[in-house]
Amino acid sequence: MEQFPALRAQGPPSKAAPAADRPRAPVAASGAWRRLPRRDTSLSPQLLAALAGITVPPLPPPGPHLLRVLEGEVIDFPAPVLHPDARRWAATCWPDVDQPGRWGRALWWPSSYHRPGYLPVALAYADVVEFAADIPIKRRRKILWLPVRWYGLVLEKNERAFVVYGPYPTPAAANAVAGELRSMLAHYRVNQSRRP
Repeated sequence: MEQFPALRAQGPPSKAAPAADRPRAPVAASGAWRRLPRRDTSLSPQLLAALAGITVPPLPPPGPHLLRVLEGEVIDFPAPVLHPDARRWAATCWPDVDQPGRWGRALWWPSSYHRPGYLPVALAYADVVEFAADIPIKRRRKILWLPVRWYGLVLEKNERAFVVYGPYPTPAAANAVAGELRSMLAHYRVNQSRRP
């Protein structure tokens, strides 16, 4: 500062604290700067859909849905997904505390006839089924995924039709109704066996 007396007379250009008084970032033992954790930049599905200009309709009240079956494969997809680039799947779900989200899934096999459809796997009466899709949304340089989920209960499956009762917003809500259906069916069977 002695070389530049004009600067010393004016004082510091800003009201910031001198470098010796400023707090420093913590330093790791190796002397390298520690990386601070990144801020969570995930967006809620509703905000993500609004930013992408995609409208996802609200789920209707639960009711029976008849899905067509062709050569053993379910060819209808009840979840409201019209985006051509969406990654779709169908699965049978059950509670499992060892799995992510506490729900296990058996994915249905895709159609072997080069058409939309899924071959159901591991199904019984009142099982929880999931029809789901992830819609890709380009945001800046990243691709974010908008989840669309549709959960229902299996009521009946035959060679021509697949009846599902739904939609429910979560697999837990569908499983609660499935438990009631199973108990009613067990009660009915016990009463039928007691009749002479």
